[in-house]
Amino acid sequence: MLTYDAAINVNFLGENMGCKISETLTLSDDKIKELNKCFATSAFNAANGSRYIACVGENGNYGLDTIFYGFAETVQSLITDIEEGKNCADPLVYPILYCVRHSIELFLKMSYEMIFEIKGIKLNRSTFKKTGDISMEIDKLKNSKRNPFYTKTDEEHTLVEQENRRIDEEISKLTSQYESCWNKILSNKKIQMTHNLKSLHNDIIAIYDVDERIQNEYDFIVKYLADYLERDPNGDMYRYLVNDHNKKHFVSNGIQTVDLFKIDKQFIWLKALFEDFLKNVSNIYSEYSTLTYTSKLSRKQLEDISHLIPKPVNFNAMIASFKTQIMSKYQLSKSDFDRALKIIREHNEFSWNMGKELLCQEIRTEVLELIKECARGEKEWEDAYRFLSKDEFYSVLAFKELGRYSNLYYSEDYNMIVRDFHNRQLNEYALKPSVDLKYVICGMKKCGQHTYADILAMQ
Repeated sequence: MLTYDAAINVNFLGENMGCKISETLTLSDDKIKELNKCFATSAFNAANGSRYIACVGENGNYGLDTIFYGFAETVQSLITDIEEGKNCADPLVYPILYCVRHSIELFLKMSYEMIFEIKGIKLNRSTFKKTGDISMEIDKLKNSKRNPFYTKTDEEHTLVEQENRRIDEEISKLTSQYESCWNKILSNKKIQMTHNLKSLHNDIIAIYDVDERIQNEYDFIVKYLADYLERDPNGDMYRYLVNDHNKKHFVSNGIQTVDLFKIDKQFIWLKALFEDFLKNVSNIYSEYSTLTYTSKLSRKQLEDISHLIPKPVNFNAMIASFKTQIMSKYQLSKSDFDRALKIIREHNEFSWNMGKELLCQEIRTEVLELIKECARGEKEWEDAYRFLSKDEFYSVLAFKELGRYSNLYYSEDYNMIVRDFHNRQLNEYALKPSVDLKYVICGMKKCGQHTYADILAMQ
C-alpha cells in the first residue's frame, strides 16, 4: 500500500501527465493500474458494441427532440430514485430542476424552428413549390439509374456507368438548387444559441400569429411556465447556489423548500402539453405544405368554409348573405373572399363539399367494374390489368395509397403520388384488388371522387 503526500507527482494517465495527490488519498498499486487502464482510451468515438454506446454523430439521427426526451426522462428517473429510497431529495433537487428547465428551453427552441418554417412556407409559396418540383425531379433521376452489374457486355457496362455519372452530376446540381430555395425560405431565421427563456418566448410570440391555432395553443401552455420563465430565465437559479452578487438564488427569492413530488406531477403535465403542441404544429406544417391557403385563411379554414357554402340549387339566392357572414367572421375583404371561393371551386375535395364534383382523372366505368370483379374473384387481375391505360392504373394506385395511409396524406398529394408511380413504372403487382379495393374507395372519397367510389362500393 502506498500513501502519497501533496508534494509527490504521480503519473496517472501517461508519462507526461503529473498529478498532485492530496495527502489523504491512498491508492494501491493495483488501483493505480486500474486507473491508468480506465483512462488509457477516450470514451469519445469508442467503437465497441457495448449497449452503453450512445450515437451522437451522423448515425445518431440526433435532433433537439432526442435531447429533449433525454432530459425529460432523466427527471422521472431521478424522482423514481427518491421514491424507491435509492437517493435523497436534497442532492437531486438541482439536477431535477435543471432537467425540467432545460426541457422547457428545448421545447421553446423546437417550437420556434417549426413555426418559423411554417411562416417561411407561407411567405414564399412559389419557392416552396419549387422545392417540391426539384425533389420530384431528383427522385425521378435516382429511379432512372441502372445497375452496371446487370449489363451483358463491357461496352454496355461502360455506357451505363457513364450515364450514372451524368445523372449523379445532375442530382448534385438539383440538390444545390434545393438547398438554395430552403435558404431563401428560412432567411431571417434566428439561430437560437441563447439559453434565456424569455428571449426564446419573445421570438415565438413575434411569429406565432402565422396561424391562430398555434397562437391559441401556445398561449394556453405558456401560462404554466411562470416558475421557469420568471424565476430562472437564464438557467442559473437551478444550476448554481449563488448569483453574481454572491446571494443564494433560492433564499433571495424567498424559497426555502421544493416539493419534488409536485414538480414531477407538474412536469408530467408539461411534457404531455409539449408533445401535443409539437405534434399539432407538425400537422399544421404538413397542411401548409399542400400550398392550399391564402394570406388570411389556412387550409383548415378553407375546408370549414367549403362545407358551409350554399349548394348549387340555392347558391345564387344565398351567396350574398353567406359572403357577408364569412367576411365578418374571418375579417376578410371582398377580394379575400373571392380568392377563397376560387380556391374552393378548383379544389377536388372542397368542391365536392359545396356540391360539385371535379375529376382528378377520368376512369372508364368498365375499368371500375373490372376491378370490382377481380376483387370478388370473378376474374384474374393479371389478365384484367391489361385493359387499363397507364393513367387509369396509376390513378387507381394513387387512390389506394391515399386511402391506405390517409393520416399521412392530404388530397392535394394525389398528383405527386401519381407522378411518383409513373417515375417508378410500377406493374400489376402493385395492386391486389381483393385486398386493396377498400383503400381505393377510401382514397377516392378523400379526393372528392364519390361517383367512382360509389361504383366500386356497389354490390
